[in-house]
Amino acid sequence: MKNKHLILLSLTASILASCGGTPSNQKITLTLWEDINNHEILKVLLDQYVANYKEQYPQAPELNIVLYEEKESKAVSDLSLQGPSGQGPDVFAFVHDTLASAVTNDLIDPNIYEEYVVSNHSADSVAAFTFEGKMYGYPITAESLTIMYDKTKLNTTDVTSMENFKASGKKLVLDMANTDSSAYYTFSFSNDANLFGPSGTDKNSLNLATPHAVTNMTDMSKNYRNTVINQTPDSALAIIGSGEAQAVISSPYLWPLFKEQLGNNAAIAPLPTINGQDLRPFSGYKGYGVSRHSKQPYLAHNLAKYLSDEFAQRYRFTKLGILPTFQSAAIETAVTNDPVSSVFQASLNKSIVMPNIIAMGSFWAPMNDAATEIWNLGSGATEEQVQTILLATTTQIKTSI
Repeated sequence: MKNKHLILLSLTASILASCGGTPSNQKITLTLWEDINNHEILKVLLDQYVANYKEQYPQAPELNIVLYEEKESKAVSDLSLQGPSGQGPDVFAFVHDTLASAVTNDLIDPNIYEEYVVSNHSADSVAAFTFEGKMYGYPITAESLTIMYDKTKLNTTDVTSMENFKASGKKLVLDMANTDSSAYYTFSFSNDANLFGPSGTDKNSLNLATPHAVTNMTDMSKNYRNTVINQTPDSALAIIGSGEAQAVISSPYLWPLFKEQLGNNAAIAPLPTINGQDLRPFSGYKGYGVSRHSKQPYLAHNLAKYLSDEFAQRYRFTKLGILPTFQSAAIETAVTNDPVSSVFQASLNKSIVMPNIIAMGSFWAPMNDAATEIWNLGSGATEEQVQTILLATTTQIKTSI
């Protein structure tokens, strides 16, 4: 097993004995991979799960749940290295755009509670964890991009459009070029691009050189380069703290840190428009998967279901403001009444779900390069140049599929 920070949750032998349980040397161990930022939340939920398990099955073996640190974005690739040898997890948190890789490499077990999940989770989250007609994951949250800003420097009107933001004379941190995430952050401006068809499942349907995409990307390079500081969100807090910028475009992971730094001066809004058009950010879904190599597959599925159920999602929402995928009247009311979560929801409503087909793997590197090439055109950028770049990128991706 990799040398990761772990937390061991178990019932003591004395508790088992007092309940008439099996001897302490008989036990079941489940391993769970989860991002370190969620470990504190998970400790509470897993304690509850173990207690429920013992109450329901007092004669069952002791249950241990071992929690390991693992980034959701890397879980599938790490599972491919450790799963077949039996050293991987039973349950793992992962991002939905890595599902195709997990399925094609026989790393993830189909969802055995599919009917229940389909009935209780949002349609987009169900689709995100469905591959070639079969569901594999258990959705836990949805996220998209928003603009986070210092409300003592910018007002609500300033952040409603790129034109207004430029007129304010302030600076915006935005990942436009030279990183492996530039395609993710700049795709918002390609709000009419065809990315593998309406449902994101047609590998033969792709056009990145659409009219709005060309115009908007040209404008960003030509007209907004003095408004934008080209850096990642991870760098934004230091840049904003120094006074060089007053806002950042980021996914929800940054909001707790942004709020902590700015306190009551922190504000959040949906992405600004450009040229009178709403931007269309990517949305991503996170969920739990059960490893095909789990030695306790049915218990692992039960744990994944529990961690994505209403109780767990409401608890995450209360503690972290994480947007739920579970649908209930109580959750809908809570999200609507929360000023931050309602912004996350508004952004999600304008987003495009990242396709989870295999062809999406061919999108990222060429589009990162295209974003960088367009940004480097500078103030002399023309629509003809940008169109040429996006046409070539479209052809490159189609050829590599």
